[in-house]
Amino acid sequence: MPEEENLLLEKYHKGASLIQLSQEFKRQPSAISGRLFKMKFGDNNCVNLQGGTIEFRVAFEWEVVLASETTEYKFPTPITSFMKQKYRKPVIYRWTIEHFDGERSFYIGEAVKFCPDRLNGYLAPGPTQQTNLRLNRLFHEGIENGACLKLEILKLPGAFVNDLDLHEKDLARQDIRRLIEKLLTALYRHQGLDLLNL
Repeated sequence: MPEEENLLLEKYHKGASLIQLSQEFKRQPSAISGRLFKMKFGDNNCVNLQGGTIEFRVAFEWEVVLASETTEYKFPTPITSFMKQKYRKPVIYRWTIEHFDGERSFYIGEAVKFCPDRLNGYLAPGPTQQTNLRLNRLFHEGIENGACLKLEILKLPGAFVNDLDLHEKDLARQDIRRLIEKLLTALYRHQGLDLLNL
């Protein structure tokens, strides 16, 4: 209906998120994304080798990594059996160092098997793992200076690239993980945040 489409477009331009629009209009996020795309660019949302338009929207939130059902993980404590079960999966993750002066530093990464493999790399980095060695040192220095360290993983209710509908299960694909990781690091840099990624 034209009235509903006009209202959808109006709310979208006022900054409503894909999830908010999905709830309000009682449609799947992929349906909302597809409708918005068609309203803006017409029905031809295919990208060919000669050119086209790519519409990319990601609905996400950060979830704290837990050491048990009720306890937040604290670096550098050992990995628990709970963590090995819950986080033995592909993820995008974020370390946050909250300094005593209120400033924050971030590191965003991706892993095919976050726990125990990737997390072990930060706890006990090998001699050739330069990024892990650097971050391990920064984390320990931060803690010694009164900083709080937080570890989170990305929850992905939905990501939409034109008519391609992505979900958390798609993080098993390295290209999808890296695409979202690079998008997030670019946005953090654009916002002037202190990003520890080189």
